[in-house]
Amino acid sequence: MIEIWPTIDLIDQQSVRLTEGVYDSKEVMKRSPKEAISFYNRFKQVTRIHIVDLMGALHKKPSDKTFIKELIESSTSPVEIGGGIRSLPIQWCLLRHRRHAGTAGQSVAGRNDYALSRQDLSGT
Repeated sequence: MIEIWPTIDLIDQQSVRLTEGVYDSKEVMKRSPKEAISFYNRFKQVTRIHIVDLMGALHKKPSDKTFIKELIESSTSPVEIGGGIRSLPIQWCLLRHRRHAGTAGQSVAGRNDYALSRQDLSGT
């Protein structure tokens, strides 16, 4: 089976698309982030959903943790989070809301390849 990992890029609680990473090129997608998650969860090929907090990435700190937590809770698929996650406490705050949620941070703990799951933190 082919696995599909769709990405939902977020700015101001909206699903967006940027052209070549240029924030001024923001195009708002037809589906809201919650509608997109609901849509993607209908397909068995979707084995993980990647959510990127673009404003968090720009400002190097999460911009809307509460909304991202709501998105994690609304998904039946595992969720990977990126954008502005620069410390283990922030990562843990997001992870504790859904056991299977994973995060990816470009510079968490000073490592470019670092990814951590709640299981890694709790040892269970």
